[in-house]
Amino acid sequence: MSAELASALAGAGGGVTALLTTYPLLTVTTVQQTLLASSARDDDASESTSRKPSDSTGSSSAGPLTKRRLVHDSTSSPAEPPPPKTPVTALEVARKLVATNGVGALYNGVVPALVGTATSQAVYYATMSRLRRLLLSSQNKPADAPISVASTLLVASAAGCVNVMLTNPIWVVVTIMQAQRKSSDATDATSRTATTLEVIRDIYRGGGLSGYWKGVVASLIMVSNPTIQYAFYEGLLNLRRRYWATPRPSKSGPSTPSKPGPLEVFLLGMVAKFGATVITYPLLVVKSRLQSTTKKSDANGSAKEDGKYRSTLEALVSISRDEGVGALYRGIETKLVQTLTAAGLLFMVADSINAEARRLLKVKT
Repeated sequence: MSAELASALAGAGGGVTALLTTYPLLTVTTVQQTLLASSARDDDASESTSRKPSDSTGSSSAGPLTKRRLVHDSTSSPAEPPPPKTPVTALEVARKLVATNGVGALYNGVVPALVGTATSQAVYYATMSRLRRLLLSSQNKPADAPISVASTLLVASAAGCVNVMLTNPIWVVVTIMQAQRKSSDATDATSRTATTLEVIRDIYRGGGLSGYWKGVVASLIMVSNPTIQYAFYEGLLNLRRRYWATPRPSKSGPSTPSKPGPLEVFLLGMVAKFGATVITYPLLVVKSRLQSTTKKSDANGSAKEDGKYRSTLEALVSISRDEGVGALYRGIETKLVQTLTAAGLLFMVADSINAEARRLLKVKT
């Protein structure tokens, strides 16, 4: 189990480093996606009450941040045509968060995120390592031998499913905190950022244990992201070994390709993540919107869904129909900056930690 322990340490260390470096961008991206969902609900409410032709051609844009909460400005007169919808840019969101709540707002929810990242990356890397070793052993190959892209898809998919089922509750809490949403009915004058324990309690009160697995279907589908990422990465490594790796002399046999250096690992990780993100980004938008809505009790004490989507498929269809297909890629520019940097750091740091951990644990290859 030493190899799995080394892989778990590598995954946790790489994931934490990448998260701390890129967390502000992650927060801004999540808030952007949540603003779009809130704006769409505001548009529906406006159309149902005003019944004016002008209301079908525009809607109010995202308003300023109130104390400790991001809200929309709904003070425009019904007699006046609403201003045109303007996309909320990453810079605007960041400025509002910092101006209202300080720089610390960009790191809201970072503690549970660190716990979730360390746990999920440790589970993912350890499971990947174990399955990879079992696969190579069944083929009578050494533990450090390369595997095919098809095998990588299989191994990464299985590891991702295990990871999702174990850590989804943590990510539900993290997403709600990042989006600056409280599930209680506090007024704007007294609203504040919910603590981790408050969010956990509110989720349980609204939906029971099943509330912690909200969006799990989308999360399981999103396993395709790291699966595709690692398939791309393994494919790039295979190309490197074949075409441009420097031969490394071996005393026991023919020369073998040299291992990639830190900068090379960083760049290969970024390229692999780019392909995976472009393919799976719409599912990330859906997952964020599903998890940022919670259940709350109405006047009769019954649970009421604070959101317009009940399933992953319904969210995909509704967003495409009501907001256009482009809405599924809204905010991808910011996400690409964050996720490519994070992926490069993850691969680079994890590779270095794994090599050192294997040396200290005396893992045989």
